[in-house]
Amino acid sequence: MPTAAQIVAQRLYDAGVRHAFGIPGGEVLTLMQAMDRAGIRIRLCKHEGAGGFMAEGLHYMTGGPTVLFATLGPGAANAANAIVNADQERVPLIFLTGCMDPADTPTYTHQVFDHGAVFRPVTRASIMLQDGAVA
Repeated sequence: MPTAAQIVAQRLYDAGVRHAFGIPGGEVLTLMQAMDRAGIRIRLCKHEGAGGFMAEGLHYMTGGPTVLFATLGPGAANAANAIVNADQERVPLIFLTGCMDPADTPTYTHQVFDHGAVFRPVTRASIMLQDGAVA
């Protein structure tokens, strides 16, 4: 049975995604590995915002959708400027972040905020995947 990360990675590949930009971190390592195995090339960057603009530039070169990934908290927040720009420019940028099990959030308060609340106004959709309902 495929994992949630494998399902997401394959769906992204099937949708035409061939490149993903971001910074590795604990919450996205499994997803990065799944994207790599699905045939999506991982492009590391030094800042999530820069990765978002790199993804946007690649879209203009290829016409295809791209992915930006970030860890939760500060990683996701760093991407905000690029996400807003992609929305305004109508760039098909898919932004994926890590998340924390709700039971663990009290011990990680400096890294946890409501990603949906921040990104919902500047994205077409903001969705949190639920275990067992990914496919």
